[in-house]
Amino acid sequence: MNNVQDIQTQAQRASRRDLASLGDAGSAPEIVPVPPARDPEALPALDPTQHHPSVTHGMYSQLFWEHARNPRNRHALSDATNVGESRFPRCGDRITLYLNVTEGRITEASFEARACAPVIAVASLGTQEITGLSIDDARELSILELDRRLGGLPPSKRHAYLVFLESLQNAINQISERENH
Repeated sequence: MNNVQDIQTQAQRASRRDLASLGDAGSAPEIVPVPPARDPEALPALDPTQHHPSVTHGMYSQLFWEHARNPRNRHALSDATNVGESRFPRCGDRITLYLNVTEGRITEASFEARACAPVIAVASLGTQEITGLSIDDARELSILELDRRLGGLPPSKRHAYLVFLESLQNAINQISERENH
């Protein structure tokens, strides 16, 4: 026998053994229906004000879910004095940050985003954090500070901080550009 025939014979023997272990060697295996997928609409909504172990002990903090589900300041400012945009090319997350700056202080901040929940949560929290700050203080806002306040993000979602901070820097840089012209 050559090698090809040996391999075929071994495969046939293995197939018979596998069928025998399932029941009668000649009968077809029993078909077990797959349960239907759970309908996400049928799942109960989580209330971010209540303690939910899956939220507070899961991958994301309760504050994260609160901002992701009910983002603050998610709208365009038609009278914005500064606008900064940023995009994360790998996944296409995009944010536009709107600022109203009066006498060197951010008096209002908002955003629009086409992005994942972490970017939306960071932008929501971030706009709250920078409102009332001086431009210099806003420029110093760090990833570590946002991460600490939000309760952390998994490594694969930490680009959310970069997208928000880059849009903030782009908006702030407009002030410097206007002053230089």
